[in-house]
Amino acid sequence: MNLEFHDPGRHSGSRGNDFAYRDTRKDFSSALEPTRLASRITSPLTPKRAVSMSTRKIVKTVALCAGSLALSSTATLAFAHTSIADQVTEGKNIYTNIVIGHGCEDAHEKAWAVTAQSVVLPTVNPVITGGTVQTYTETGLDNKDGDGTVENDDFSVADPDVAVTVKGMVDLVQSKDIFLRQDEKYDGNGNTIGFHASNGKLQPNLRGLVPFRASASKVKFNPNKCAKSLKILVAVADICKRNFPPQVGTGNLWMPNLSGEIIVKGQPDLVNGNPNPNRPADDPNDIPSVDGAGTSTHFTNIDIDGLGAPATLTVNRDTTASPYPASCDGSGGTAEENSDEVDTRFDVTITPSAEDVDANLPFQFWRR
Repeated sequence: MNLEFHDPGRHSGSRGNDFAYRDTRKDFSSALEPTRLASRITSPLTPKRAVSMSTRKIVKTVALCAGSLALSSTATLAFAHTSIADQVTEGKNIYTNIVIGHGCEDAHEKAWAVTAQSVVLPTVNPVITGGTVQTYTETGLDNKDGDGTVENDDFSVADPDVAVTVKGMVDLVQSKDIFLRQDEKYDGNGNTIGFHASNGKLQPNLRGLVPFRASASKVKFNPNKCAKSLKILVAVADICKRNFPPQVGTGNLWMPNLSGEIIVKGQPDLVNGNPNPNRPADDPNDIPSVDGAGTSTHFTNIDIDGLGAPATLTVNRDTTASPYPASCDGSGGTAEENSDEVDTRFDVTITPSAEDVDANLPFQFWRR
């Protein structure tokens, strides 16, 4: 894909702050080889002052065309999902990034730059699957013995698989590589629940990094249970245009499916509320999307890229601090010793609800 960049100015002050890239694929098979042309124009025998402005423009134009040819053979706007770069270990902190995979593409195949972003962790009536979770109070670790630390005897009588405080798990790291304006999102008690950014421009065929600190200091795996990881599904909106609610080409929504419709990988059951004629009935290859709880008021267009594919912040069990019990067959010993045993370790997932996303994903730059 050859992308023609329409730039009204770096980080323009216009309200829209939208940047478009137009596909200009052409046949350049007969074009002059750029390095040969450049060598002729800027030969060592040619004084620098003899190279005219128009000649320099020719060199630049041919070089750009060659770069576009190389890009067209491999690039596509659908090459990567927005994701979280690293996983964190129970009780530890890391610096990592939201990785923006690509920009937006509208119905006319025009590519648009990401100019803003919103990120929300699941903190309001989240859905817990795969196991049980005990959450602590907003003021800190509400453990049983009151000493302010999570210990093996701090789990409630319900004996949950994991104890966690999701609020306060992330801290935004300032960076102007993509966005000029950034800030964190807080709940009513001042706990960090996400972050947002605006006034940016990320070329749509390139990846971008948004740095933040992830803390698992308030995550504790029950040493009597076999949970091996806690997967926190994060809602991320990569915003290309300020239209709200977003439509195809104005933003990508890397979040659980909260549309109220069933989405399957490749072919959804419904398209804009109508039966999808391209989807075979009872297709055994269908891979369902990740669904949240409830139906969103704003984020229901299943044709938007990313819906049903949230970013994931994974917290892995520290097997030194929280070793598996003997009942978790297959988790210890040599391969030979475990050959006849069944691995009973499992993942616990926290998914944001429609109520949470509707309330906290929009922000001042991007809302009704």
